[in-house]
Amino acid sequence: MTSDVAGIEVGTWQIPPAALTVNSSTSITATFPVSADTTPPGAPAPQDGSGPAEVIVTLLNGRSSAPGSAATMEYVDESATSTVPSVTGVSPYGGSQSGAAPVTIFGSGFTGATKVTFGGSRRQASR
Repeated sequence: MTSDVAGIEVGTWQIPPAALTVNSSTSITATFPVSADTTPPGAPAPQDGSGPAEVIVTLLNGRSSAPGSAATMEYVDESATSTVPSVTGVSPYGGSQSGAAPVTIFGSGFTGATKVTFGGSRRQASR
């Protein structure tokens, strides 16, 4: 099958065309990297890559898929001895750069959560 796919980005990791197979106009098979490789450079410890990673497909013409909850892959820390928090979405998806606003985080395993960070910045959690 002829492909117009230039590559796939998982978190900060780039998957080149040679590492993916376009099965149809609605299906791609690719080998994803280990979770630690998808964390941004300089990510604060103890990030090991567990959690959600945006998956973005880019075509040869430069157009890319939109990020969003349907385009998120969840890495799970299978070595953990307790429940691992899993974020499946946030609302609203975007916000103002100049002012703080409430954000609702959806998912599971939040019982006992002690902190929330956005881009490495700690935020006040409320219930």
